Amino acid sequence: DVVDSIFGIGLPEWVVGMQLSTRMAEEKIYGVVEQEYEAGLWKEKDLDEENILPEKNPANYDCSPEIADEGFDFVPTFMESVMMSPVLFSVFATYCDPTRQMEENDSLSAM
Repeated sequence: DVVDSIFGIGLPEWVVGMQLSTRMAEEKIYGVVEQEYEAGLWKEKDLDEENILPEKNPANYDCSPEIADEGFDFVPTFMESVMMSPVLFSVFATYCDPTRQMEENDSLSAM
């Protein structure tokens, strides 16, 4: 939820906009991390860039930042850099959780 007032006092538009930009940057980074995780390229043996099938490489997806972003927009890029550390710490804690790996293994074995 975006906070647009505190105790009935409206916040300036730039504060509300900053909250929206922060949320969009966070969602974008989480999306990229999830795509990379699902692609699982780190599991491949003898991984060289020329050995990666283009359809398996998240950098070639239509929604990847390398393709989808046109030009350099300062505010979103700045907010992505601000959000990178907290998001990556959160992702590290999530993906290193051994119970997550057990749940994934259980769901795969149920198939």
